[in-house]
Amino acid sequence: GAGAEGNATTYDPDVPAHYLSMIFTKKGSGIRTTDDLKGHSFNFVDPASTSGHLAPKTLLIKRGIDPDNDMETVFAGSHPTSVLSVWNDKADAGATYEENLYRLAEEGQIDFCGFEDGKIAIVRTQEEIDARYDSCPDGNIVVIAVSDPIPSTPFAVRTELPEDFKAAVKDALLAIKDNPELVAQTNAWYVDPAPELGLERLDQYYNSLRDIATLLDLDLKELAN
Repeated sequence: GAGAEGNATTYDPDVPAHYLSMIFTKKGSGIRTTDDLKGHSFNFVDPASTSGHLAPKTLLIKRGIDPDNDMETVFAGSHPTSVLSVWNDKADAGATYEENLYRLAEEGQIDFCGFEDGKIAIVRTQEEIDARYDSCPDGNIVVIAVSDPIPSTPFAVRTELPEDFKAAVKDALLAIKDNPELVAQTNAWYVDPAPELGLERLDQYYNSLRDIATLLDLDLKELAN
């Protein structure tokens, strides 16, 4: 099969360039750290979900937890269900993407003790997460761990295409932001964050996803199907 490489990444002025997966519980469950998850029921979302399965599973494995054997895991089927089943005491903990927790709280479906600044896509230290947990009231949904940043969707091109063609495609994508009519239609455009991240090329921005695939021994092509 043909390889692919990231050429540009989507950018929405209202949405950060990356997102985060949160491992959460209901305070009072006896779970304060990822180590406490052992022996408890845990909701993943869907086998192919990055923020609802692949990223949190990778985080747990890196912390010495074997999700398949140390916990009772189920696939909830959707991000809201993953959270609501913990809220309704059907599961002890779970994983979801960060914005889902804030949205369910705004809709009045859960009491969520989020971070005090209310900002999303901020990489938090474990010390910050633990301090926030300790200050939250019992009975609230609380975060106990946060994944590494998950990059936004790339515009991918086949690796073996001519370099001048790939460069022309990239130039066209990056030029969208200078076309007010196109921006008005899409409210999003493409950027290359590689220079500001100190990367030689944008494709390296997605190495965290490749790390997930390697650690979990995933066949990415099979997963995409």
